[in-house]
Amino acid sequence: MKSNATSEGGANKMLSVGEASIFLGYKRSYIYKLLRQGLLPHYKPTGEKGRIFFKESEIEAFILRGRRAASHELAERAEDILSGRG
Repeated sequence: MKSNATSEGGANKMLSVGEASIFLGYKRSYIYKLLRQGLLPHYKPTGEKGRIFFKESEIEAFILRGRRAASHELAERAEDILSGRG
């Protein structure tokens, strides 16, 4: 399996650890740390030992899970709660 192989629809490009490192802008050692902590979804087609792959779409979802609201969004939420709308 090539590291940049795609699924039938082409939407789920597979990335190697090195490619995921570049995609995320993290060092490879940090990618492995995230793996050990169980924070990054991944695939090991040959079992415990062997290469690790990531779906690009799942890496993007990992990034999006970390969204933090901007201060104006927080202020709007607080206003909604205080006014009884939220």
